Amino acid sequence: MNIVFLDIDGVVCNHRVCWARPRGVQELSSQAWIDPISVAAVNRICMDADAKLVVSSTWKSYPNIDVILRTMGILADFHPSMITPGGGGFRGDSLVLWEDENGKPKNYVILDDCSDFHPFQKPHLVLTDPEDGILTRHIKQALEIFGLHQSSDLLIM
Repeated sequence: MNIVFLDIDGVVCNHRVCWARPRGVQELSSQAWIDPISVAAVNRICMDADAKLVVSSTWKSYPNIDVILRTMGILADFHPSMITPGGGGFRGDSLVLWEDENGKPKNYVILDDCSDFHPFQKPHLVLTDPEDGILTRHIKQALEIFGLHQSSDLLIM
């Protein structure tokens, strides 16, 4: 089974969305930070790679995080163990704990804006920037990690 480990802040919540809001609009809900293009990118990566989603973000502590993500527009299927264990610290360790409990996935991608992962995990890391979230190059990189090389059949025009 393919897995996408998803961080939220800096990946689907980014500064670009805040800059795009009209001046003077003060929206305090987390929805205001959600980038619909980044959400669509996560959905596309999961769909094309037939991957299940696992939340590795600090948002995993929110009750009903699956409902929150669905409200944001996440359509991908969640893994039955949909959150990584642990409450913070070195991010790579929480992925190791998840694998200890669930087995090693066939392949995986880590979508995150932080790089605190073990050296053996770094080839699976798609490092985003909190300013812009997921960009086209990140989608391509994630699909390449899953062995899906960009071709015209992956593009929707």
